[in-house]
Amino acid sequence: MEWMNFNLDQLVAKKVKYPIKEMFKEIVKSLAEFHENDVMHRDLKPSNIMFATRNKQVLPQPEGAEMNIKDYVVKIIDYGMAKEIDW
Repeated sequence: MEWMNFNLDQLVAKKVKYPIKEMFKEIVKSLAEFHENDVMHRDLKPSNIMFATRNKQVLPQPEGAEMNIKDYVVKIIDYGMAKEIDW
């Protein structure tokens, strides 16, 4: 399993300035892929939206400064409640 640096819940708690539009685009693209494959996540919450660094580089968690979304990949985890959709 790859290392995930932090989740959206931790990011909001630290009051880091983060690029909401770009982050939301990444989340929506991930959900679109779920739905294209007929899967419904059903447990989407900030603690299940993780950030991993691109190219396996080691970066510290953002602390108060602005977060550069280009350094991270948004990943959705915890498929325990996921369900196949029968359209």
